[in-house]
Amino acid sequence: MKLPMRALLILISMSLWAACTTESCHDYLYSHERANSPTVLSGRDSVAVAWKSELGTLHRALVMGDGNPGADLDIPLQFEAPAAVGTSSSLWIDSVDDGLRQEPFTVALSHDGVTLVVPIAAMSSARKVIFDGNDYQLLWLGAGPTVDPLLHHRTLSEDGTLGPVHDLISQRITDVYVASDSIGSLFVFAHVLPHASTREFVIHVDAATGAVQQVWEAPADRAATSYIAAFWFGAALQLLAYDADTHGMEMIDTTMGASTVPSFPVEIAGVRVLAPSDRGEILFVATADAVFELDAALNITWRHALAAEYPINGALGMDWLRLEYHPLDSETLEPGSYSLVRGQGHADADVWRTVIASDSPTMTGHVCMQLGTGYATRQPDDTEPLDPPTRRSGPIPADIR
Repeated sequence: MKLPMRALLILISMSLWAACTTESCHDYLYSHERANSPTVLSGRDSVAVAWKSELGTLHRALVMGDGNPGADLDIPLQFEAPAAVGTSSSLWIDSVDDGLRQEPFTVALSHDGVTLVVPIAAMSSARKVIFDGNDYQLLWLGAGPTVDPLLHHRTLSEDGTLGPVHDLISQRITDVYVASDSIGSLFVFAHVLPHASTREFVIHVDAATGAVQQVWEAPADRAATSYIAAFWFGAALQLLAYDADTHGMEMIDTTMGASTVPSFPVEIAGVRVLAPSDRGEILFVATADAVFELDAALNITWRHALAAEYPINGALGMDWLRLEYHPLDSETLEPGSYSLVRGQGHADADVWRTVIASDSPTMTGHVCMQLGTGYATRQPDDTEPLDPPTRRSGPIPADIR
């Protein structure tokens, strides 16, 4: 039978449409809930870590010096970030401090599996916390006898004993940075704006009594410097000045009351991170491709090759820490994870590597594409997680990659 021309054209069009809408399907692997990059804060013998999943689940833990990650700490949810790490405890802060708003100052002390919520001050701003080797030292700006804010101080022991409030400075303070030599001494850098000129000075605070002794003051005719941190290194207080290329330091001799601006060796360019060891014997300096170990005289004593995507994340004892991200492995089916790595000082080997944050178990899904239309349909199988052949927990030996 001979088809009319119109029917023949319709039949040809339907055949072409069917050919162009052929489905192309494939399976894919994914995690229902991925981990965000963890926050890492190191102490003398342990490391506090905190991370959130994409769905907002909060995890906080303490990784011991041997690399064993403990169970999630039982801390109220509002205490999201670690503030300081002691010898056998960790201190967590209740909210992000922008240095401007007056808010209650409350901390959570986690010690031997027990958490204490400790109110520090009814209202505060510019909160600072540091562990001085013996106790936690807490400083904040609060209301004073004049219109100018008053810098306050309290001591909190690792067993939860809270000391009295000490009133330290009552001036127009704009910046406060604290540092300790890890054997009990507390130093505070303050940038103040008196009515006539700017002052920058460093005081030593007797943590037991609150007595203040000024140990250094910047020359009156010197332009103010934009500092971003303070730390102890080489038996001196170091003020870290913001510099896009070098992260320059100013070294304050707290005994002689003098300051110098040291220079890094010429081999070090493009400084990204500075991390002093616990008692300031070593300074780890990270660039784009290496970590350098410097002694108190800023001489290079070791160079570690470093992948650019793995910056240094602090120091632990005489070693250095870094975070590594490992994406989902399609062969072993291990979900994506973040590992904390302890790099050995004066050696090219790692001490340990331990997983501290992981995506949810690997799942399989099915996706089909209708060729010629751009439409895709996904059919994830949320009920069938794929168990990896081996599940790791605890430290992973450094030679396992």
